[in-house]
Order: sequence, then structure tokens, then C-alpha cells
Amino acid sequence: MPAAARAKGPAVGKGVHGLLIDADGKTPRSIGLGSGPESEETAGKLRAVIEPRDAAIAGHDDGLRRLYDGSLIAQNQDDAGPVPGKTGRGGPRLEAASIAGKDGKPAAGPSLHPEQAPVPGKWRRRWDSLMQAALAPLKLLTNRPSNERDWSEDVSVLPEAIIVGDKLTVRNVRDFDYKSTKEWTARWEDRTYDLREVQSVWFAVEPFGSFTGPAHTFLSFGFKDGRYLAVSVEIRRVKGDRFSPWRGLFNGFELTYVVGDERDLVRLRANHRKSDVFLYPIKASGDLARSLLVDMLGRANALRAKPEFYNTLTKTCTTTILAHVRKLAPRRFPLSWKVLLPAYSDRLAYDLGLIDFEGTFEDARRRFKINDRAAAADKDPRFSHLIR
Repeated sequence: MPAAARAKGPAVGKGVHGLLIDADGKTPRSIGLGSGPESEETAGKLRAVIEPRDAAIAGHDDGLRRLYDGSLIAQNQDDAGPVPGKTGRGGPRLEAASIAGKDGKPAAGPSLHPEQAPVPGKWRRRWDSLMQAALAPLKLLTNRPSNERDWSEDVSVLPEAIIVGDKLTVRNVRDFDYKSTKEWTARWEDRTYDLREVQSVWFAVEPFGSFTGPAHTFLSFGFKDGRYLAVSVEIRRVKGDRFSPWRGLFNGFELTYVVGDERDLVRLRANHRKSDVFLYPIKASGDLARSLLVDMLGRANALRAKPEFYNTLTKTCTTTILAHVRKLAPRRFPLSWKVLLPAYSDRLAYDLGLIDFEGTFEDARRRFKINDRAAAADKDPRFSHLIR
């Protein structure tokens, strides 16, 4: 490393300007030196500081180089951190403007550039990154649920149910026409139903993931006129976001109820995501089916006024459905790990005698897997009838 060199310049007041050559031997830095013999003395002191440093860095290992770089100079750094021994961005920079004091006497030594601070070492940076990762869940836990975010279009509009007597009006029923999982024509509709005509409940299971366990579940309600209204409890994503079970543990997503047509909710999963979809008929009286639908729509209304967070363990699609059922069903439903791994939830429903089917569970899965029928009925207005 070349020693610092001084080049004389025009006098200004009682002092002269000099140049300090950076570690690359090329880049000049302006410094102020005293006039007359004092300037030579100051320059000598400056060389006395820098030259031993150069020799030490040249003859010692990288650990000593980092020690000098952290204590005597300030370094610019990019995202990858400083690069020892290089100049320019990420390299050393020495500012000696404070060498000469007002009285012409030399200051104690070189000072750091006023806009820079010593760069923390490798272990300090790693520690900071570790602490940021550890504190991230705590930051999420301090979040407050909100309905005012830049939502993904498919969950951007909340449903609203209005019940007058036996007349049910549902606003913002989702009925998207999908070309793919990323391209669709958005449709939100207002629909009217007669609650006295609710006659069936269907349990949909969509397994997904790289191992057996994760799945999405939702319910669909059938009416005497042949229409079906699906209700799906989901995360409410912002634009560009993706589901993460870990974020779901720490207030990373709001909870939402999607109320839609089966041509949307079932076709999306079976025909475009290419997921296996099972649609099971549930043993339930008309009164129980009606009460379950009204209870779920009431919860959807409540989220319009008071948003809540999704939780990967306690407030999922399946645990929320179970909470609604427990409020209304006359029997007790045991806690089970199959609720936390909802790909097994249809097995639990079968074991509890909730699926309206005579035969083995394996036979039920074959009978109620609707993918082939959904593909054949893709654009047919009778989609819901044909998949059954």
C-alpha cells in the first residue's frame, strides 16, 4: 500500500490545502495543513500514522487487516459487506481534514469521515441478522387485524348476508370465470335464496402439499331449486402474497369467509389447480343445514365490522367449520389430530358416521372424488348437478 502523499495547492488564509492519496494510490482526498514549517511537521506525523499501518496490513493476516480497517478507517459497504483491501465502494476511506487545529498545531491523528461510522465485524452482522429473525414473530404479534389493505382481487370484497324472515340475500357472491389459476374474469353477484329450501350440506376436501396432511376444506349448501352456495374459510392475502404456515402462527394473515358459486370454488381447485377434490354428502336434517348456513353467514358479517387473524393451529378452515358444527350439533365431537392435519378430516367424518354413505371409507373416497366429472362438466351451467 503506498504511503500518503501531499501535493501543495494555493494558499487560503494562513494555511495551505494538501491532498491525501487513498489506499489505491490514485484517489486524492482534500486535507488542510498548517502553513510554513508546521505543515512539514504535520505531514510527517501523518506519515507516521499511515506507514506503520500499511506495513502491518501487508505483513499480517486478515484478522489484523480487519482490526485496522475497523479502528482507523471507515468503509463504504454494499449489501454484501465491505471488501478488505479494496477501494471505492466497499473499500477504505480516510479523511484527514482535522489534522491541523485552529492554532496551527497538529491534531492527535486522522479522523473518520463525518458521514461514516465503523463497520461492524462479521460476527456482529450475523448476530444482528439472528436477532431480527428472532424478533420477527414478536413484531407480527403486535399487528392489529384490518380490513384496509391492498388485497388480492379474489379476496378483495367481503360477503354480506341480509336475512328478512326466510328470505336470504347474499351480496358479493364470488363467481369468477377462470382461464388459469392466475387469469380470470372477476364477477361478484348479489343472490337471493329461500332459507326454507336448504336441504343438504356437502363437505369438500382438497389435499395439497408435498406430504399427506395439509388440505383445504369447505362446506356447500344445496337448495331445492338445484343451486348450491359454497362457504369457504380462508386467509385474506394481500397482492403478491403467498400462504406460509409459519406466518399463520404469528398474525401474518387476516381471516375471511369466501361465499361463492361451486363453479368458482370447486372448478378452481379441480380443473385449474389440478388438486384432488372430494365432495362428501353429510348426514344433516334440513333444519340443521339451515342453522349451520345462517351461523356461518353471521360470522362472515361479523368479520366485516371486526376483522380477526387466521391462526395455523387454532383458527383454520377445518377448526372453524368444527366450531360452527359444535354450536349446533346435539352430539359431542372429540378433539383429534385429524383436524390439525385436515387431509385426514374426511376419515374423521367417516369414523364419526357423518358421511351419508354405506360402504368402506376407501369406497367413499372413490365415489366422491369429483375430478373426472368436474373436467367433463367444466363450462356446463349444470356443473353442480353433474359433479354429483
